[in-house]
Amino acid sequence: MRATQSAKLKSSGPILTEQERALLTLVCRGLSNREVASHVALAESTVKKLLHRSFRKLGASNKGQACRICLRQGLINVLDLYPIESLICCVVPPVPEKMILTKRERLMLALAGQGLSNREIAEKMAISLSAVKRCFSNAFAKLGAPNKAKAIWLAQLGGFLNNLDMFPPEDVADIVAASGARAMETYLALLEHKLDALEPDELWYEPYISNIEKLKRFRDLLRQRLNCPQGSSRKLAFS
Repeated sequence: MRATQSAKLKSSGPILTEQERALLTLVCRGLSNREVASHVALAESTVKKLLHRSFRKLGASNKGQACRICLRQGLINVLDLYPIESLICCVVPPVPEKMILTKRERLMLALAGQGLSNREIAEKMAISLSAVKRCFSNAFAKLGAPNKAKAIWLAQLGGFLNNLDMFPPEDVADIVAASGARAMETYLALLEHKLDALEPDELWYEPYISNIEKLKRFRDLLRQRLNCPQGSSRKLAFS
């Protein structure tokens, strides 16, 4: 049933060429237009033209919105964005001593990941536009990122920002489900392994306390979509 729903999403969604999907996958990894152009051996002007055409097809006004739409409709596979050993970082926050971003920086990156512009973020957080720009600059410096897209990708890869910060569990489950059964099985196995291995200091860490119900909900949603009873998910090798 879930496969059918995913197929409907793909068939009813905008049609992107393979080239456009490849470019948007690189954008979702945080590459700038220049870096994308270098990676695919195209002129930067050509990359800009292709991305703008993709945005029109998707009904997106910026890269963040385009990436979200692509993931929700299965046009980009989540397994193509992160190394498999880093996938769990995208749903579980790090322990305190590893957190390098402030709560405000994490919130602003989460809002940017939802596709909000600087002005929209300023309005939502009731702060000045200059304060938003300054906060992003601080986050970029900490992450070694030149732009928002790269900052979001690096923050997720490092476990400083997770998908459950940006979207409700139902949306994250839909994004993973749109990438197919293998993606769901992989996430479920990683998530169950992590939940089973939580340390006491992690259980008392505020982001874990606030996210633990979301994590359980996300796990249960994946089980439902896979029709997978507790404890029967595919086993993966963990180092």
